[in-house]
Amino acid sequence: GRKRGGTHGAPAPRLDADRPLAIVRSEDSWALAWAVRAESVAPPGRLTVWVDALDGAAIAVRDEIRRGIATDTPLTLNASHEPRRAGDAEVVSALPFFDAGDGGQSFVSDTAGAIVVPVTGANRTLDLGLRGPFVSVVFWDGSSAAAVQVTSGVPAEFVWDGLSASLSERDAAISHAVVRTRMKRMAPDLTWLDERVGILTDIPDSDGCNAFWTGSEAQFYADSPTCNATARIADVVYHEIGHGLHQNLAVGGNPPGDVGEGSADYLAATITGDPDIGPSFFKNSPDGIRNLEPDLVFPDDVTDEPHLDGLIWGGAFWDLRTRLVARLVRRFGVRPLRAILAAMKVRGMSLYSS
Repeated sequence: GRKRGGTHGAPAPRLDADRPLAIVRSEDSWALAWAVRAESVAPPGRLTVWVDALDGAAIAVRDEIRRGIATDTPLTLNASHEPRRAGDAEVVSALPFFDAGDGGQSFVSDTAGAIVVPVTGANRTLDLGLRGPFVSVVFWDGSSAAAVQVTSGVPAEFVWDGLSASLSERDAAISHAVVRTRMKRMAPDLTWLDERVGILTDIPDSDGCNAFWTGSEAQFYADSPTCNATARIADVVYHEIGHGLHQNLAVGGNPPGDVGEGSADYLAATITGDPDIGPSFFKNSPDGIRNLEPDLVFPDDVTDEPHLDGLIWGGAFWDLRTRLVARLVRRFGVRPLRAILAAMKVRGMSLYSS
């Protein structure tokens, strides 16, 4: 005979021997009902159907398979990195706005590097990369990738370290997050800051000692006999990403070379609080490659080299900032000064190319 209910390969419905009769609520009343077990193969199902003992009508249905209920589980993404200089002792910091996903669903960490992951079942494995909506960090010969297993209900942490990515990649990822935060405070309505910026690290070169902004991507050279890998130096990352800010703020595109270099140095100095730009760039010296502190003036100190002439421009802003700090912080505190400096930087860097 034909099997009733279920699908091909499933047993026919049968009375539940453990509970054949029960009193079951039927709408606004109670009824005596048979417990009938029905199973299916695809999709898998195990139902108990309560059938009215008098007229055979189905009163209620219960799925005996406990379907997966997602448990929201916290995951934190961090990175071990050098805080500023090549050779600094590594610290662990949050990775804000970085991706995690498993093909079926993707997540982005918040400003604290945190993600809430819905986990159905015992655990869930997520794929990771040094990539997010605002940056993609790639090593010269290919991007690094990792995976983390999140156990349901158990807070998880993944730390990018030497086993999962190069030091240059990790340093660049953190430095970009720092400089983007500063730039968002300066120019919150600039749409470029919400686009993905490419960062390429460890470009092999026998001379090394360089980094540059291509107009859409920051590129950093590998370690050389003379210089440390430039992505490992936070000031250099701030400087190169700063060129992107100036390019997108300036009227007509890129500003003059000396003004652009000086502005990029100044941006880096406002983050570190130090006029010495790029300490640990050269392996034989702990000092930076440029310094905004000396009082260079136009036209006496012009050399026609953009980085050096930029010190006249950047140094003027550094001197102005130093005087504002000395006068305003003592009298009014930090918050008014921050507002003035932010307005000064945005207006200055958007007007100089006119």
